[in-house]
Amino acid sequence: MFITKDIHLGKDTYYLTACYDISYCYKERNRQVQNFLLTSFCMFILAFIILKFVAYYMTQSIHKLNKVSQRIAQGEYDVRTCISSQDEIGELSQNFDKMAEINEITIQKLKESVIQKEEYMGSFSHEIKTPMTAILGFADLLRTCDCDAKTRQKAAQYIYTEAKRLESLSYALMELLSMGDYQAKLQFISLQNVFSQLKEYYHGKTKDNKIIFDTREIKVLSHQDLLFTLLRNLIDNAMKASQKGQDIQVKIKLNNSKIMIYIIDQGIGMSQEDTQKVTEAFYMADKSRARSQGGAGLGLAIVKRICDLHQTELIIESELNKGTTVSFELEAING
Repeated sequence: MFITKDIHLGKDTYYLTACYDISYCYKERNRQVQNFLLTSFCMFILAFIILKFVAYYMTQSIHKLNKVSQRIAQGEYDVRTCISSQDEIGELSQNFDKMAEINEITIQKLKESVIQKEEYMGSFSHEIKTPMTAILGFADLLRTCDCDAKTRQKAAQYIYTEAKRLESLSYALMELLSMGDYQAKLQFISLQNVFSQLKEYYHGKTKDNKIIFDTREIKVLSHQDLLFTLLRNLIDNAMKASQKGQDIQVKIKLNNSKIMIYIIDQGIGMSQEDTQKVTEAFYMADKSRARSQGGAGLGLAIVKRICDLHQTELIIESELNKGTTVSFELEAING
């Protein structure tokens, strides 16, 4: 760097020049520019990493929500986001989990409904067999035999009674088939009337076994045809499990406003494993014995469903070669 100054002395002019070496300033400038660029680059990388981490942290809930939605779309209905943040994403995730849970419950109900409908179709076919057999038998008697007036009247009465029971049972079971959440219209009915129907039904059919009914007059909250079907299936099972000469008891036990109804036999009994599965449709503890007696493994499935309609539990206590006790509870009043 050169600095020049003119100086006038009289008529003469003098020039004063100073010379300085300032190359170090340029070197320093270049060094600082390089440092600035390096620092800027490092800051940019650091900012990118920080922003990437922050962006991932802020969007990981969305990514998780997206992955969970894809898994649910593939059929994994039990997965959840389980995001508990207090922001809008957390609120969205909680609502999403509630929606997924409701969808899972709905799908499960639909699956159960399909299974129930299949079971009800089998149960319906099983239940109409008995009255249809009676109707066909007495109709064939009237068709092929020259009966007296009393026999014809008795046969016609049996046909009419079984047909009415078949009609009523058909409506009830068809309602069970069409509505998975069907609620039977329960009312207080005489338990002795149901027992009388059962005595008439089994009259002449129990030569090898005696059925002993409790004689107390009790009114229970139930549906007469469904209760008849429930008890008939339990008595049928008891008869199939019993040997010749073994009695079957239908007992009741009062407990304030509740009544326990017991069906007790002294037959072949069941193992603990069988008692846990015996209410499943088509399950038979002794398949060869059940099939030889015309069973299809649906009786107790129907009983279980009727107990569910009465909001009561079916209790099965059994021991091999010592007999079985089946009981359930109903609401009751005296008289």
